[in-house]
Amino acid sequence: MEKIKKNKKDFLTLKDYSKEEIIYLLELTQDIKKNKDNYLEILKNKNLALLFDKPSTRTRVSFETAAKIMSADVSSIAASTSAVVKGESLKDTI
Repeated sequence: MEKIKKNKKDFLTLKDYSKEEIIYLLELTQDIKKNKDNYLEILKNKNLALLFDKPSTRTRVSFETAAKIMSADVSSIAASTSAVVKGESLKDTI
């Protein structure tokens, strides 16, 4: 699996990624699934904010569980209870 230059990107849409980056991400997810123990602390000391525009219990819980398994702290934010309802843009909220 060829590693692509690491850069910080928000994952908002696949349109922001090249074909090579998407392939790399899919290969990485396969490796994580096969070798879970190698990734248990990859997010240690990291904070993830999950912002959901629409209620989605299964998606939220799946993301929270995966992040916690990988040692991350997680904050889930519903758009309906964030500054988005006051007119702040979703981009600014994120």
